Amino acid sequence: MESLDDVASVEGDYAKNRRVVDVPNEVFNEKCQVLIYHIGDLKQFGCRVFVNQKDHQVEVTGGSAEEALDKTVELVYQKLVAIQPVKCANLSAGLAAAMSGGKRMKWVRELLKEHGKRAVYYTHKNCGYVVAGDEAVAREAIAVLMDQIRTVDVPFAESQAAFLRSPSWQTFVVSVEKNWIMTVEVLASPLNVVRLVGVTSQLSDADNMVRSQLAEKSVSVVELDMSSGELRYLDAFRKDFR
Repeated sequence: MESLDDVASVEGDYAKNRRVVDVPNEVFNEKCQVLIYHIGDLKQFGCRVFVNQKDHQVEVTGGSAEEALDKTVELVYQKLVAIQPVKCANLSAGLAAAMSGGKRMKWVRELLKEHGKRAVYYTHKNCGYVVAGDEAVAREAIAVLMDQIRTVDVPFAESQAAFLRSPSWQTFVVSVEKNWIMTVEVLASPLNVVRLVGVTSQLSDADNMVRSQLAEKSVSVVELDMSSGELRYLDAFRKDFR
């Protein structure tokens, strides 16, 4: 049977062979996610590395000597210094918010993964940001993301302006912005267009639905929800997020 001294000795050895690094200034757990992308690099000195996203910490244990622990901890700090948020300058507040939902965030993750970008997108105070292991990768990831965003203008007649101020139209807009990565804006005279800004693969359907609304062919929320099931950004990539 172990004595109290034996237990204390084991606990002391565990504490001695363990380091904890706080991950500061996280909005969600975006920096922790980037560290997970680089977990292989962090283990190069033979230590076990666990990224605790819940507590915003990195736990380093094991290793053949304290020197390995110290080197691993130093490597974690180096990674954290390099992880700096880059703002998506051309992303509107509405579109940044549209990308923050669970299904939409999953789409962004899959997009960046498909393009080999070990980066994480998040929103904070109505702005979109990307973080990665270094600024260059973050900017490349933003370029990939913005390449999927397009604008379509749907014209309307002066006689339809009143409808575009109606509760029915507002309900439609709320449904679009809830289900899709998209913003809908009415630009009155002299342009007289409904401006849609969003994911390329969804714009054709959105264009048709707006035209149906303007033609007083009501599009149901159920129909809109069903149409939002797929976010396609490459012919080779089809994924249902319903």
